[in-house]
Amino acid sequence: MAPKKIGPHGCEEGTTFDIDSDKNPPKQLLNITIWSSDGLDGQINAISFIYRDEKNDLVEIGPYGTMDGTKHMICINQDEYLTVLSGYFNPCITALNFSTSKGTKYGQFGKYPNIEDIYFSIDVDYDSIVALFGLSDDKVRSIGLYFGPRA
Repeated sequence: MAPKKIGPHGCEEGTTFDIDSDKNPPKQLLNITIWSSDGLDGQINAISFIYRDEKNDLVEIGPYGTMDGTKHMICINQDEYLTVLSGYFNPCITALNFSTSKGTKYGQFGKYPNIEDIYFSIDVDYDSIVALFGLSDDKVRSIGLYFGPRA
């Protein structure tokens, strides 16, 4: 079954980053690396991730953006699935959070939001987030996700 796409959230500037879902359809997201600036002017500077495709090969994507700021690595346990992506944008992605099927939370990465930041949340419920896509230049401008059945 081909994964479905939701999003992106953020602005419409930057260069597209995406996976080749026809050539390497994602089955399970294994890890995400985020580079962020924190504080009042915080933002998500770059993102990369690794997923296992339907042939059980590892596929590395990114990094997209600029690898500046604090580096955060999220390693998803074999018996867990990423189910929620949330965050803020104004106009670029300023903060990201992730949650798993077992309630493990990762984040907040980036700045603590203020009233001008726009909140978004994507919950794939009983499915699993299997890959990410969006727009970037020197920072992550927008982000969306692919989801599919749990592997």
